Amino acid sequence: MNRVLLLTKIFLKTGFGNTRRGKRKTNSKIVNALILLFTVPMIMFGIGGMTFGIFEVLHQLNQEGLLIGMAYNLISIVIFIFGIMSVISIFYFSKDIDFVLPLPFKAHEISLAKFITVIIYQYMIQVFILLPPIGIYGFKTGAGIGFYLVSIICFILMPILPVTYCSLIAMLLMRFTNLAKHKDAFRVVTGLIAIFIAVGINIFSNTLGSRAGSSGDAQQFLNNLIANKNSAVAGLSNFFITAKIGTYATIAESSSKMAINLVLFVLINALALVVFIVIADKLYLKGAVGNSESFGGRKELKKEALDKSTKEKSQLMTWFNKELLLLFRTPAYLLNCISTIIIIPVAFAMPMIAQGGIGKINEAAKSVLADTHSFNIIIGVAFAVVIFFTATNPTASTSISREGDNLYISKFLPVSFMTQIMAKVLTSVLINSLLVIIFMIAGIVIGVPVTLLLLIFILAILEIFMFSMLGILIDLQSPKLVWDDEQKAVKQNLNPLKCVLIGLVIGGVGAVATIFIGANYLISYFGLALITLVLNIVLYKILSTVGVKMFSNLTD
Repeated sequence: MNRVLLLTKIFLKTGFGNTRRGKRKTNSKIVNALILLFTVPMIMFGIGGMTFGIFEVLHQLNQEGLLIGMAYNLISIVIFIFGIMSVISIFYFSKDIDFVLPLPFKAHEISLAKFITVIIYQYMIQVFILLPPIGIYGFKTGAGIGFYLVSIICFILMPILPVTYCSLIAMLLMRFTNLAKHKDAFRVVTGLIAIFIAVGINIFSNTLGSRAGSSGDAQQFLNNLIANKNSAVAGLSNFFITAKIGTYATIAESSSKMAINLVLFVLINALALVVFIVIADKLYLKGAVGNSESFGGRKELKKEALDKSTKEKSQLMTWFNKELLLLFRTPAYLLNCISTIIIIPVAFAMPMIAQGGIGKINEAAKSVLADTHSFNIIIGVAFAVVIFFTATNPTASTSISREGDNLYISKFLPVSFMTQIMAKVLTSVLINSLLVIIFMIAGIVIGVPVTLLLLIFILAILEIFMFSMLGILIDLQSPKLVWDDEQKAVKQNLNPLKCVLIGLVIGGVGAVATIFIGANYLISYFGLALITLVLNIVLYKILSTVGVKMFSNLTD
């Protein structure tokens, strides 16, 4: 076991890197700690407020325990989605593979260390999804020490089953197929499959809920819920069986039921771990050997293609195209920076389509838009929503980090630093604008006036420019240039979190001011647009002076 823990420590240390040294590195750590100190409570407060509202609704139905069940199921699904990419990257495509495989470690020791590494990474997600429901449920129900002890055990062991699923799928595919030769395509396909599975589960769940709500027995169903405390927990999915059993253990009212379910929960996780170790011992090494090699196809270069590729273009557009190609050709960047632009509208739209809810939305929109006083609310909410999505998209806030070792080369190419920076800004603007365009189309469908949509679109573009430049400034200040896997440059980077913190403040202040000042909506709009434009000009000046200097000092 000591050998496994030693390997785990090595894998974790290689997963986090910082290019700064000495005092600069210490200052960077202090800044990151302060950012986390302010960001995490704000995010937890927001999630906690939403969770509190859900608890109150469930309390009226006598189904408070369902809050814990939904949280456990949600985290299992989230871990399954992100775990597939993490397992593939950490198990098979990380650079430490070539150094570890020749060493005198057994297959199950290497794979178990990597398994634990993936589990530890999932705890970062669990903090935000599990702690608010557990805290609110325990506080509102006056739960005893047993509840909190069981919750801690469930928190620690909950990722084991979904990560086991991910690991078994990855090991079988890598052992019995030649997908490793096309590793970039393999990462993209598996990531998209996991995403569509999650969307499918969401659609399926909403469809079932719609049918239940529209059936003639809905009132009887409601009465049964109220009469039978926490009976809805039995309806949770069995695919992640530990989520259901963990729920029973956590919310049990008697010590005997709590103990029985907790023992069963631990045994199932132990069994999953044993299955993983046995299969990994047989399959892992055979699938991992040779994955540093890649497959390339031959393609005849025709004269027309050669002329097109050598045609002189502006430096800005050339660098802009290079940034786009990097995002689309690198699976980790494609899935984390671009695929969300598609996933978000699909995740919102498909459940509504499945339930036939578009007509209801149209009716609600007409009633709201009938009063021009509501335009202030629409503009304020739109302002905050655009900032939130732009801030959470890591395209800008990881643009320097994604360069990695290649940043040294970029600094010596005959392209000005400002040109390179602006190409990154334009890339972020283009990608984030796609989501705005999708929302504009949705606005036309539900009958929002074209004039109002045009005003919101102009404001949204200004916001996107603002946070694209801000994100790059943040990444210039503390880039994560040392990584052995592209996924780590994005997912293990604190800079997007810093951007989100600033976005929450600016978006919240702008929305509240627009909604509650009470001025004519045109006055509110142009005031908000003017302030955003001024901030854009200021950020551009900072980027062209301080930002360029920061860029030139990187890797020195």
